[in-house]
Order: sequence, then C-alpha cells, then structure tokens
Amino acid sequence: MVDKANKLAMVQRAKDVNTLLKLHDKFLYLYKMNVTAVLPGFHARNKFSNMFQNYLDVGSEAIHPKNQKQASDILLGKDGFIKARNGKKISYEEIRQQMSAHGLTDSGYFNIDTYKKTKGIKKNIGVSTFNPFNANDFFAYNWGRNFGGFIENQDKTVNFVANLKLGKGFTESAEHVNKFLFDYSDLTDFEMSVAERIVPFYTWLRKNTPLQLEMMVEKPEIYRNMSKVFNTLNNATDDENRIDREFLNDFAQDWIQLPGTVKNPEG
Repeated sequence: MVDKANKLAMVQRAKDVNTLLKLHDKFLYLYKMNVTAVLPGFHARNKFSNMFQNYLDVGSEAIHPKNQKQASDILLGKDGFIKARNGKKISYEEIRQQMSAHGLTDSGYFNIDTYKKTKGIKKNIGVSTFNPFNANDFFAYNWGRNFGGFIENQDKTVNFVANLKLGKGFTESAEHVNKFLFDYSDLTDFEMSVAERIVPFYTWLRKNTPLQLEMMVEKPEIYRNMSKVFNTLNNATDDENRIDREFLNDFAQDWIQLPGTVKNPEG
C-alpha cells in the first residue's frame, strides 16, 4: 500500500513538473515572438546580420543584387539557371531539389525555433486572430514568422548559390550554409530539452559565438573595416545634433546615430 502511494505521488509530481514546463515553454515562446517576429526592426537587423555572415563566407557575392534576385526567384518557384565559374549550368529546379535534400529549406529560427513551440498552445489560450496570447493564430505572429522565414530562406539560398558559382559541389555548399547561417534543428536532446529553456536564444549563441571567434582569427580585416565604417558614421554627427544617450532605452544604448539633424518638441 505504501509503495503504491509513493508511486502515485511520484507520478503526480512528474505531471506537475510537466505542466510547469509546458507553461514555461508557452510564455517563453510568447516572449520570443514579441521581441522578434512582430518588430520590423528585428527583421531588418536579421537581414543585415545574415548578409554579414554570408559576406564572411563568400565575400561580395553575399551582397550582389543578382544573387539576391536569383535567390528570390528560386524560392518563388520560377524557372532559370545559374552558371558556375567552371561553365556548368545548374537549373533553379535542381537547386530547389538539392536544398530540400540537404535540409536547408525552412531550417532557420522562424521555421524551427518558433514553429515547434506553437504545437498544443492554441487550445489553451485562445482562438482569435487578434488575441496576442494566441500563439498559433495571432495575425502579427503569423506575419512575422512567414516574413522572417522568407528572409532566412533567401539568405541561405544566396549562400548556397554563391558557393555553387564558386565551383563547389552540392554537399560542400550545403555545409557552408549550415556553418554560416545555422541549422536550428541540429541540437542534442539535452540542448533542446534543457538549454533552450534556460537561455531564450540558446541556439543562436551556441552556434554564432564559435563562428565569430573563428572568423576574427581568420579574417580580422573584415571586422576592422566594419569598425571603421561604424566609427565614421557615428562621428559624422556634430555635438549639437547628437542624441543624449541618457534618454535612450537600454536596448538602444549601442545603436549608431546616423548623420542628420535632430529636433526637440520645441522645434
């Protein structure tokens, strides 16, 4: 009788812990969506960050308008082809097939890290498309996920296409994509079940930190040039028009002020 009571108590404690973890996951998900998906500024920074990551890998090919256009056309299902340096032509359809075969499509933050958190949430916290507590149907979350997912897919396609143009094979090009733009599903069970719950953006930190350290050693000139550009922009504003950082929010303290005039409420 005592053993049975102890087992029942253990089962109940396990259920309580499971319920608390689910609740934690829901609120963590809502927090992440509200600081990423619904903010246009985040998507702009994400695009810039992806282009910088690609630049570390393929140089100016990362920002070439033609590559950006070709990547969009590939994602939108259009017909066409790219031409590698060795003269080989590769059709858009073959690129789509190879990206799918190597798991490159829909493998970023918005299609992995946010999508998997929506399962089982809707029935508990609402069904309205205008309810911000409805993780599945709230229109701003859906818009943000779709828009952010397209940006990630486009930049992964840019990297894949650029490496193909440089003469690399499909597998090697896919490895470059995952190295510089990350596969958010490539985590251990412990990382998915524990680390991600403790650190909100664990996957990005886990993969980006070693990459940046490696690139700083291999390509320090890129970081020096970026620093010079930011310093030039920041110093282009005269003292009269410089915003007092005392009045900025904490998240904007490290932002760079672009050149221009600033007016107070009195004009």
